[in-house]
Amino acid sequence: MNRERHGPSWLLIAALAAGCGGEEAAPQSAEPAVDVAPHQDAPQPAARDRGAPAPAGEPTAAVPPGPGADGAEIEIDFPLLDGVRSLDLIDPYRVFPEHLAALDGRRVRIAGFMAPFDSLDSMRRCMVVPSYVGCTFCSPPALNQVVFVEQGDLDGGAFPFVESVAVFSGTFRLSLPESDHGGSREGFIYTLEDATVEAVDGAARVAAPGHSTSPHQAGSQEVTSVTAAELVAQVAEAVGLAPLRPIEIELVEAERFRALVEDGVRASYPEATHGLRAGAFELLGLLPEGADWLESATEFELSRRVAIASGSEPCVLVFDSAPDRHPYTRLDIVGEIALLLARQHGALPGRTDDASATSDDALRARDCVEQGYRAMAIRRFATAQGLPPGPAVPVEIVRRSRTPDFDLWQSMTRFCGYFFVRALIGDAGPLTDLAEELDALPRTTMEIFRPRWYQDPERWRPDPVPADFADDWLDIPPDLTDVLGVGGLFPFLRRWYAMEETLGYVSGWTGDRWAYWRLPDERSKLLLEVRWRDEEAALLFRDTIPDGAGWSLEPHEDGSDRVRLSRAR
Repeated sequence: MNRERHGPSWLLIAALAAGCGGEEAAPQSAEPAVDVAPHQDAPQPAARDRGAPAPAGEPTAAVPPGPGADGAEIEIDFPLLDGVRSLDLIDPYRVFPEHLAALDGRRVRIAGFMAPFDSLDSMRRCMVVPSYVGCTFCSPPALNQVVFVEQGDLDGGAFPFVESVAVFSGTFRLSLPESDHGGSREGFIYTLEDATVEAVDGAARVAAPGHSTSPHQAGSQEVTSVTAAELVAQVAEAVGLAPLRPIEIELVEAERFRALVEDGVRASYPEATHGLRAGAFELLGLLPEGADWLESATEFELSRRVAIASGSEPCVLVFDSAPDRHPYTRLDIVGEIALLLARQHGALPGRTDDASATSDDALRARDCVEQGYRAMAIRRFATAQGLPPGPAVPVEIVRRSRTPDFDLWQSMTRFCGYFFVRALIGDAGPLTDLAEELDALPRTTMEIFRPRWYQDPERWRPDPVPADFADDWLDIPPDLTDVLGVGGLFPFLRRWYAMEETLGYVSGWTGDRWAYWRLPDERSKLLLEVRWRDEEAALLFRDTIPDGAGWSLEPHEDGSDRVRLSRAR
């Protein structure tokens, strides 16, 4: 089987494992494709004297218009590196702001902590990260907060590991489309070539906020107590929307909180379809045999949520057993306040705002916009308040998952939604600009994975499968049909393949639809038709279905860009 490596597996790994909303984590290998382009909302650093302290929260690099006459190194720091944006989940297309593009090929120095790349035996190739990673529970840093380091020749000398803070000096390289340096080949955004490392004497280890919330430290960092009015004011400032009506926060007991979550599931999926959907997802391999749709979806939400915005009143309802000063609890409440503010101002589309959203894939694409807004609001608030944006879930609500594939399917809206919103407005663009960027609502999760395709529909040709595609496949019409979409096809294939392989396999998707029958003899059948951009992509997808997985593939017709497969139980 031809298995090309496509794109950043590390992006989804970091998002799903760390709960940080879709930032890229350090890779083992990948093949990035990037562009250099101005980024208007990125910070533009002012020149400063080398060695002078940087203003809080500002980049430290001073990028002069040309090489200094004295060949002095340019001092940079990790906030400066945060300006790069990824614009495609499948083909990692990146945009660098001008101040980063100007550094390419220049001698720079950056202070940070050494992390091994090959092994602890030799740090000739290593990484520099902004904080000390001291335990296996710590989540990986975002990829834009990692610099790949290739140290220069030491005439056969050793390259020891440095535990303390160190200063790394070398030639700074961006990973551009034409790049062939070591860091680009290994999938990194930034590289230091011909580098030297100098330990800083007496420096203490410092862990960044994202590394201070491991499970065994969950209670070690508490947030400051605030009133509901104070918290609403802080969130309003972070998102740029003043409340039009007062927003209250109310504690609710476990039974009522579960009922609220169940009501949300029923609102998203008509109750009459729950049994049919569970049967279809069982045959798709996304739910275990006998699983209940309402219970599975509810358990997923309860494993992650401690707060829910009321659908009728400006009120956030909070699970009363959640620790009120835990960072996770605070940020979950913040996300719901942000949603209420957006709804008060009509800044977000609702699930029923577009009558053309007739498929599950279209509805989930719209959910991605809302969840992405929520995740971006949380990150902005956390940054302003000095909180970790992805703290561990409180032990009071941790639940062991019994439906991991279904949970991955459920998770796509939150983490891919953050990626989509970030691609549209950037890290510093006003959240109030999101409505202006949404000329039309995305109709597929493919557009969420590939925001440039949403912005320029000419980049691809969707080919949706009609709702009656299976009416003649059996003697009776199906009981239920719907669209899986890339957001569903990804977890469908992820059971068998690595992240980067899966992203490559779904890249040629143009449409799909499944049909499900519950037959009189207590058997059930499912037919899935997937359409692709060309015959090559269709044949590649056929090859991804493992022998012995229980799927029957219909014969391929020469020139066809369609694949039909079925399963029965």
